Amino acid sequence: MSQTARPQAPEPVPPPAPPPPGHAPELPAYAELHCRSNFSFLRAASHPHELVQRAAQLGYAAIAITDECSVAGAVRAHEACKALRSTGQAPQLLIGAEFTLEATANAPGARLVLIAMNREGYAQLGGLITLGRGRSAKGAYR
Repeated sequence: MSQTARPQAPEPVPPPAPPPPGHAPELPAYAELHCRSNFSFLRAASHPHELVQRAAQLGYAAIAITDECSVAGAVRAHEACKALRSTGQAPQLLIGAEFTLEATANAPGARLVLIAMNREGYAQLGGLITLGRGRSAKGAYR
């Protein structure tokens, strides 16, 4: 009577070697993709340039300024990134906007964050903001 071969247990994999002393471990690139500035009235307090500077201090690869139904913080954030370029620490600036969608009888309300991928997307985002603001009283959008 022959015996069936048992599967062999895999050999244990040794853990990775620790980094040498004084060497910080590499962290994956991080990008903040939803960040409101003080242009989102009563919802955020930091100026766009402060957000960009803090992102640079933390080593973020990118930061998206996404104020509510607005791109008002984009210019000041861009100026802050431009000032940091000479130091080599400027994060990539992404421009977007946040929209709050109303609840209906058939669907719950939701928040939607849109980030422009290029100039055409930025133009479309501006058109959407204009449309939403034009349908409502000053300070609101629909």
